[in-house]
Amino acid sequence: MTIRTRLTAIAASAALAAAGAAPAQADPDARDIIALLAGLAAIGIIANAGNGHPAPPAYYPAPVPQPYPLPRPYPQPHPVPQPPVAALPGKCLIKVQTKFGWERAYSSDCLWRAGYHRALPQQCARNYRGNGGWNQVYADYCLRQHGY
Repeated sequence: MTIRTRLTAIAASAALAAAGAAPAQADPDARDIIALLAGLAAIGIIANAGNGHPAPPAYYPAPVPQPYPLPRPYPQPHPVPQPPVAALPGKCLIKVQTKFGWERAYSSDCLWRAGYHRALPQQCARNYRGNGGWNQVYADYCLRQHGY
């Protein structure tokens, strides 16, 4: 039993007790009975007025957005020292037409004549068909990735 229900029962019993303690008349009038019932109904309505409606939800203000802390800088890797490589001669740089467009490459014959007798990376070698037939070239971007 809730508190409101108990209060309603107490108020109703008090009203009935007060009505019974009043001096009785010989012939009660119909108006007195209607007034008594209307008073009891008013007390019951007032006592139960809040039972049908839920309490409003509690209001919680939105939290103030806090800036996120800056991430810690990760330690940067130190570059591994590479042995110095002589720059390839610019006179050996040519442009070749491929199915992907024009690309820069170094002619293998020119590099051989310029003194690059050591082994160049074979994964950079490409076969190219020019005016004089098939030639071998080394892709510029690939040589740069290998330190040339």
